[in-house]
Amino acid sequence: MSTLDSDFAGGLFDHCDPPCLSLYQPTHRHHPENQQDPIRFGNLVKALEESLRQQFPTDHIQPLLEPFQSLAEDRDFWNHTLDGLAVLGARGLFRVYTL
Repeated sequence: MSTLDSDFAGGLFDHCDPPCLSLYQPTHRHHPENQQDPIRFGNLVKALEESLRQQFPTDHIQPLLEPFQSLAEDRDFWNHTLDGLAVLGARGLFRVYTL
């Protein structure tokens, strides 16, 4: 499993084509608090989409948003989070880091 430190040190993000996307969110380890985490993340994705629509055509942003939207719907993932989440994406790049 890659870590944020190793990916940055390895230069993974040095040559990303804009737009480069990032979402950060505190998360919860246990039920019932963690039930709100995917809802909050989905709201962040919607806000990200609204922001992107102001600058880019839909056909450019939809491929960027698809992995974010899939993550929002991944119930198994949301049942195993830690204390925070960093999600980074760009064309051809999508990384999820539990913090």
